[in-house]
Amino acid sequence: MKAFFSLRNLVAAAMLLTLTVYVVPQQVLSPIVSEALMEMQLLAELFVIVISALIAITAWNSLPAELGFARAGAERNVNHILLTGFSLVFIMHAAYLYGFVDEHTFDPTHKTTVFLFYARVFEIMVFAALTFGIKLRASRKTLLMAGLSFAAVLVLITEPYTPAAHVQSANSIFAYAVAGYMVALLYFGLAYLLFSQPTATLLQHERACQLAYTCVFSGLSLLCLQSHETASDLGELASHVFTLVAYTLLSKLTFVFTFEQYSQNLKQIQQQNQTELNTLIQALPLSIARLDHSLRYRYVNTTHEKVMGFHLDDTIGKHVDEILPHEIRETARMHLAKALEGKHGNFNYSIEKVDSKMAYRHVQVVPEPDEHNDGGVLMIILDTSDQEIMQQKVRQFVRELTELNAALDAHAIVAFTDRNGIITKVNDKFCEISKFSRAELIGRTHKIINSGVHPTAFFKDLWQTISSGQVWNGEICNRAKDGSLYWVHTTIVPFLGPDNKPLQYVAIRADITERKLAEERANYLALHDVLTGLANRRLMHERLEITMANCQRMSVHGALIMLDLDKFKHINDTYGHASGDELLKQVAKRLQRSVRGNDTAARLGGDEFVLIISDTGTDFQTAKETTLQFCARMKTLLNQHYEIDEHVFKVTASMGFVLFNGNQVSVDHLFERGDAALYEAKNLGKDRYVFSEV
Repeated sequence: MKAFFSLRNLVAAAMLLTLTVYVVPQQVLSPIVSEALMEMQLLAELFVIVISALIAITAWNSLPAELGFARAGAERNVNHILLTGFSLVFIMHAAYLYGFVDEHTFDPTHKTTVFLFYARVFEIMVFAALTFGIKLRASRKTLLMAGLSFAAVLVLITEPYTPAAHVQSANSIFAYAVAGYMVALLYFGLAYLLFSQPTATLLQHERACQLAYTCVFSGLSLLCLQSHETASDLGELASHVFTLVAYTLLSKLTFVFTFEQYSQNLKQIQQQNQTELNTLIQALPLSIARLDHSLRYRYVNTTHEKVMGFHLDDTIGKHVDEILPHEIRETARMHLAKALEGKHGNFNYSIEKVDSKMAYRHVQVVPEPDEHNDGGVLMIILDTSDQEIMQQKVRQFVRELTELNAALDAHAIVAFTDRNGIITKVNDKFCEISKFSRAELIGRTHKIINSGVHPTAFFKDLWQTISSGQVWNGEICNRAKDGSLYWVHTTIVPFLGPDNKPLQYVAIRADITERKLAEERANYLALHDVLTGLANRRLMHERLEITMANCQRMSVHGALIMLDLDKFKHINDTYGHASGDELLKQVAKRLQRSVRGNDTAARLGGDEFVLIISDTGTDFQTAKETTLQFCARMKTLLNQHYEIDEHVFKVTASMGFVLFNGNQVSVDHLFERGDAALYEAKNLGKDRYVFSEV
């Protein structure tokens, strides 16, 4: 029975029926039968319209190219052809049906039959495009709009509903018949090509054969319509039967094969996804194993084989106790048992490898019901050796950093600032030396401890150095909260960001106050007399040279006064060196009080003193008079009584002085002349002052 209804048999029966239509004389059936035939024709046209619309809709939504298959380009082109062509076919059949509803006739010579002819032409164009592989490169939206626009223009131009648009004549009927035979011939020609060379088309072999049968029935349908000059009920009946068969085959061609293609595509996707998943799982650096409800291996990837040291063939079907290291079997069984109860679990373990190195691993166990609803377990093992070793190094680094930080806090003054110099963090040593609390320091700049000792240029150079990303080293004097000064040796390190610009600074300081005080004391002793605190011979020489240069620049005179205490040796020998030293100290104080800030009082040694007086006058006589007056005041001041250890002493002094107004003479020559004047004062009876020319 199935063989009887094969397509070949149907084609043979259809040809026989067509021959019968042509052989049997024209018969006009009764009005009742004709009315039933008209309703059948109406249903047939509705069927064609529905199938045409569904084909266009299916072609719009069927885009295998989006699924990524090898024939995606050809399938897309087929869909574009079907979309464009059957959009036109749909409109032509709809126009034809509208004419029937309007005038209730299916007369093949009726004026609306031209739309049925247009539909046939568009059908043959679609089938020809599929046969010859014509490519439509526009988008589906563009093609649809073009097809609909062309159909609308064609309907408007034809004007089928205006009586004057179509005039019945023998010539027009003959022309219509000839056109019908030519279209039928084209159908048969396409069918021949599709049967003879199906692989040369856009379609697969089975689809090409299906389309060939469709062309055969469409051609036979046209032949039946052309069997008589006037309407023939038998011819129309056969024509519409063949049309129904043709569109049934076409619907199978479009829908069934489209669904089959999607089914094949989905299977390919599943296979491709499964292959990709297997490849991914095999390439993962994770050990993956699937266990059944009895904890026997069902699947392992290659990483699991490497981790456990067992080949795939030696693993599948084995119990986990036979594969897992004995050190972790008890722990693993406990977590696997919980996983069979539906609970997730994880644990870590370490094992010594054959090379005596430690391996660290993390295990995850996940419940996995299988297809038989029996409990299974997915076991994932991650080698965490690198991470563990890195964590150990990090912990060691943190420990060393903590120890370093503790040592640094104990011995150094540390402060952190942001890129703008705002203090963000200080240690206890900073608070201790600055006398400021942490709350008073954070949020402020280092101006809070600025001593004013350093010039602005000093800090400008410091900021230029560290803001350029370089380390700055130097000594800074700061002022504590109580006003005391302290010195620190400072290293400022900038921490750079990705743009190589400082994000923050860390300043590490060491307290060098005692060292600086010792240096200052040493420098003081090198230039000052230990007993009296006056300038010593070295500093006095430097001051004299400076004063001489200033006098020359200012065109003024200066004076060098040599002074010696009278009978000092007697006091020193009679009352002791302590009394003599005390006397020298009191004399030094009187001398220091008598000179101005830019003058110098110095002790050469023993009871010999020197006074350097600057700017005594612009001319020689004035300078001399000024110096004589100064010597007189000094004589009066030094002759006053001295109280030392309940003793009262009266001491006089002899003085000799010289004038200078530049560097015309040397320092040594000035001293020679001053010493000569002092010697003359001594010879004249002491307690006096004598002037000497240079």
